[in-house]
Amino acid sequence: MDEITKDDLLGVVPTKGKGSVSAFMRVRMQRRIFDRFGAEGVSIYGAIDGKKSVEEVRAELNMSPDRIVEVLDFMDKEGVIQLKTIFEIEAEKNV
Repeated sequence: MDEITKDDLLGVVPTKGKGSVSAFMRVRMQRRIFDRFGAEGVSIYGAIDGKKSVEEVRAELNMSPDRIVEVLDFMDKEGVIQLKTIFEIEAEKNV
């Protein structure tokens, strides 16, 4: 088995399910992300599903680690996502 790294254990969770956020709010946030990071940032936003790790999203989009961290940090500060360990995500599912 390969060594487990911190990157493998970090998940990205939308603060609200995409279905519970109005279309207007999603478009508004996409616009803010686009204005700051371009299409690359919007691609990251679209790839977040609450199931993939940061590394899985990064690999799927073929993005540098520094760039994805920069965009995710912005989204986290804006309250769009929460960065959690996979263990935290699993614990919440079992509550």
